[in-house]
Amino acid sequence: MIRDAEHEDVEECLELGHRMYLASQYSTLPWCSDKCRNLGHSFIERKDRYFRLYEKDNRPVGFCMGGIEDLIFSQEYMGKEYLLFTSEEVPLVGLRLMRDFEKWCINWGVMEIDFSTTSQGEDKRFEAFANRLGYRPAGRHWKRRL
Repeated sequence: MIRDAEHEDVEECLELGHRMYLASQYSTLPWCSDKCRNLGHSFIERKDRYFRLYEKDNRPVGFCMGGIEDLIFSQEYMGKEYLLFTSEEVPLVGLRLMRDFEKWCINWGVMEIDFSTTSQGEDKRFEAFANRLGYRPAGRHWKRRL
């Protein structure tokens, strides 16, 4: 079942998020539970932020966080997926959460949704997932760690 995250859910989602962090390209950087905790609470409070979770047996097994952003060259909005965590134990959770995020974005009148990954070594799997949802590559994202 998908539902809005509540303040009481933040600690459990923090544990799930830490698992995702360990598998990401950011795992070499320091983890800050307080920052993540505060971010979770702020997403719950803001109307332009999406924080919903998927529950199984009354506990979160996946969650998605996103938001609404202004497009730089237009008066239009875009949806931005910030975090999508899914557990291997429940198939199709990511698909269901992303479809729910898309509906939320449509209600905001967004023009497009930006969706990316920070996991390491999952390119083919992510590409298949994104293609199944109808997402296509759009340019390239380059960065340099300082």
